[in-house]
Amino acid sequence: MKFKFSTLILLWILSMNFCMSQENKTTKLIFAGDIDLLHSESSKSNEADIVFATLKANVSSNTESNLNKYKDINLVLSLSSSHVTKGSQTEISHTIAELQKANINYAGLRLFQDFTTFSSKGLKYGFASFGSTPSSLTKKDSVIIKTIISRLKFKTDIVVIGYSFDSPRALKHKEKDYLEELKYFTHLCVDAGADIVFVSGYPSALPLELYCDRLIIYGQAKNLIQIETSYDGAFQDGKFLMGGNDIKELTHEYFPLSSLQMDKKGILKSNSTQPQGIAQKLLTEAAKYRGRPYKSGGSGPKQFDCSGFTSFVYRLFGFSLPHSSGAQFQMGTNVKRNELQPGDLVFFSRPATGRGVGHVGIVYSVDKTNGNFTFIHASTSRGIMIDNFSSSGYFIKRYIGAKRIFPEKRPEMVPISNDIDGFISISKKSNLQTK
Repeated sequence: MKFKFSTLILLWILSMNFCMSQENKTTKLIFAGDIDLLHSESSKSNEADIVFATLKANVSSNTESNLNKYKDINLVLSLSSSHVTKGSQTEISHTIAELQKANINYAGLRLFQDFTTFSSKGLKYGFASFGSTPSSLTKKDSVIIKTIISRLKFKTDIVVIGYSFDSPRALKHKEKDYLEELKYFTHLCVDAGADIVFVSGYPSALPLELYCDRLIIYGQAKNLIQIETSYDGAFQDGKFLMGGNDIKELTHEYFPLSSLQMDKKGILKSNSTQPQGIAQKLLTEAAKYRGRPYKSGGSGPKQFDCSGFTSFVYRLFGFSLPHSSGAQFQMGTNVKRNELQPGDLVFFSRPATGRGVGHVGIVYSVDKTNGNFTFIHASTSRGIMIDNFSSSGYFIKRYIGAKRIFPEKRPEMVPISNDIDGFISISKKSNLQTK
C-alpha cells in the first residue's frame, strides 16, 4: 500500500512539474542583420535565449578568433549571403570547421546544411536559411523549401527562416519593387509553417510585417531587434535594441492597417486577432481563474462547471459556445490527438456510464516530444485547475476527442514523412541538377 501511495505522489509531482514548465512559456530572441552588430550590444545579446544573425563573409585565419566573442551567446547563423556562398570551397569548408569548433548552429549552404534543429530551455527550434545563389536553396526551389519548413514545424515548436536576398539584380530594385518581390516568398514560408522570417541583403532598413500572427523582418540594416514569442511561435511583443525609427515609419507606410504597433521608445506590441494569437491570450486569461470552485450549472466568474468555464473564457474573445459539453462537441472541426494545439477543446465521457460526452477542457500546452498535453478545466473536486493528461488513467480511459473552435490560420501542415534528416539528400540532389 505504501508503494502505491508513494507512486501516486511521484506521478502528481511529475505532473505539476510538467504543468509549471509549460505554463506561459515564451522565448526571447534577438535578430541582427549582420553579426558585427552584436559587438556593440554584447551585454543585451547575453540576455536573449537565442540570437540569430547573418554571416556576411567567410571566416578567414585572421578573423576566426573573433568567434570567441560569442561563446556566451546562444548564436545561430545564416550562411546564405552571397558573400559567403560565392567563396571558394576551401574558404567555405574552413568557415564551417570554425563554426563547428565554436559550437555555433548554422544553416544556408546547400551542400553542407540547409537546415538544423536544436533545443533551448525546453523548446525545440528549427532553422533554415535560403539565398539567391546556386550554393543555397533559392525561390526556384519553392517545393523543396515548403517541404523542409512543414517538416521542421511538425518536429519542432518554433521555426525560424533566414533569407539573404542580395543578388546584384535584386539590389537594383527600388525599395517598393524589392519589397513586393520579397513578400511572395516570405508569405510562402509562413504559410508552410515558419514562425519568424528575417531577411538580409538590402543596404537600408525595410518594414516589419505581422502576417498570420508571425513576424517578418524584411530588412534590418543597422537595427537590432529583440522579440518574444509564445511556445508555438506566435509573436507576443518586442523592442528595438538599436535604431528603429526608420523601420517604424516604413512599416506605417507599407502596412498602414497592420496589427503590429510601435511606440516612440521602440516597443513592439501586437493587436492581432489571428487564431493562434487569440489562443495564447485566451489561455493567459483562463489561467487567472485557477482555484475558482466548481458548481454544477456555474457559468462564472466566481464559480464554474466544465462547459460553463469553456463557454465563459471563449466568450471573452468573441466566440459563443453553448453551456453544454455535449453541444460543444458538435461545434468546430475534429482534431486528431497528435495534432492538438493550445486552445483546442478536449472531451471526455461520463464517469458513470463511460458513454456520451460528460466533460470538456481547454488544451493548455502540448509536448511534441511525446504527444502529451495539459489542459485547464473545471474539476468537480478541485475547481479550475491544469491537469496532465498522460499521468491520469482516469482521463486517458474517458478521452473521446477534440475540437478546434478557432478558424484555421494557415494551411494544414502534414509532412510526407517524419524523417526530416533524410531530406538533406533531396536538397543536395537538387543542387546537382541545378548545376
